[in-house]
Amino acid sequence: EGCSVGDAAVQALATGLCPHLEILSLRRCPRVSGAGAGAALHGCRALRQLLLGGSGVADCAAAPAPPRPSQFSLVELPARAARHVLRWQALLAPLGAPKLVYAD
Repeated sequence: EGCSVGDAAVQALATGLCPHLEILSLRRCPRVSGAGAGAALHGCRALRQLLLGGSGVADCAAAPAPPRPSQFSLVELPARAARHVLRWQALLAPLGAPKLVYAD
């Protein structure tokens, strides 16, 4: 059940395969963790929305800080990530304080 995409696939995507990607939905991808989400935030330079509801993401401690300010507007996190909201806010602050929403 769910999708088979994991951190390795997201990391490969973030290495420049899709330089104009603006919206990335990893909803219901339980094999995507904070490391995969961090790779997307760090490597997908045109990304404006990252949708992670129902994914394996919770904490972002392993995620690298995004390298640049951007026009990021939305990050959707699984509900269980809410307990790490301060870490997520600190990680996302350089992105222009996008709206954080929680969904599963």
